[in-house]
Amino acid sequence: MGRTFLVWVIFLLIVIISLSQVGSVFFLYSGAFPLPQEVLAQLDKVSSVEIAVNLLVSVYYLAAGIALFMMRRIALPLFLIGIPIDILQYVLAVYTRGSEFVTETGSLLITLACFAIGLLICFYVWTLDRRDMLA
Repeated sequence: MGRTFLVWVIFLLIVIISLSQVGSVFFLYSGAFPLPQEVLAQLDKVSSVEIAVNLLVSVYYLAAGIALFMMRRIALPLFLIGIPIDILQYVLAVYTRGSEFVTETGSLLITLACFAIGLLICFYVWTLDRRDMLA
């Protein structure tokens, strides 16, 4: 049995998001484009540890997406482990940037939406595994 439509959608979204995350970090910090002072002030609030964690998480999800695209059983634990990783990543951002990160950016709502989407993906991958569609 081949890949389902949702496998394609999940894989393509993960690829787009992961590559845009890596590309954004490169373009923002490379100095290739002049940035307004307001943007530079916001970038100063982001620690290098947070940037490194964000990049590692992007690569991690890319690996999970590739595992799903390849219809491998390892995709399920990769996506499941991704949920606490996302929570820890958010806690790190709040810790390094302070409570205004939550109130000013609306990041809590974005994080909750991403958490809900992550749970739905986990449920879907679990369903694929129960149907023996993953090798």
